[in-house]
Amino acid sequence: MKIPSLITVFLLMLMVSCKEQNRGQLTEGQSKEAVIKVNLDIFVNAFLNNKDESQLDSIVMENYVRKMNNVTVATNSEELKASMNVFFTGFPDLQLVNPDRYIFENDAFVYWTFTGTNTGVFGEVPATGKKAKVSGLSHLHFN
Repeated sequence: MKIPSLITVFLLMLMVSCKEQNRGQLTEGQSKEAVIKVNLDIFVNAFLNNKDESQLDSIVMENYVRKMNNVTVATNSEELKASMNVFFTGFPDLQLVNPDRYIFENDAFVYWTFTGTNTGVFGEVPATGKKAKVSGLSHLHFN
């Protein structure tokens, strides 16, 4: 399978269950949409773009589940970190840009563009030195 296809499959089906402040509780005067936006910003900017794994622990709950094509691939933050390290290793300059997001109740739909250069081993695929650019949509559910 080509590298862009693997990236598309991964990012297209990325689903994240994130915790709201105070272990799932909204604080007074805080909208659910505002909490989801903050969690999305942490996930995209701090975790994915800046590779700061410590930020992930602040938003992923113990009952977190990540599915790709309806198959469970991670059930906690450590499994998510491990699966993402494959991408961080293969594409050290990985960035998610132009994340347009639409929030409806507990769901967010994020249109994104992945960019990166394959300068490291990606799974079992050796580095190619080629740039990749893939656009897609992710559905994230927050509880």
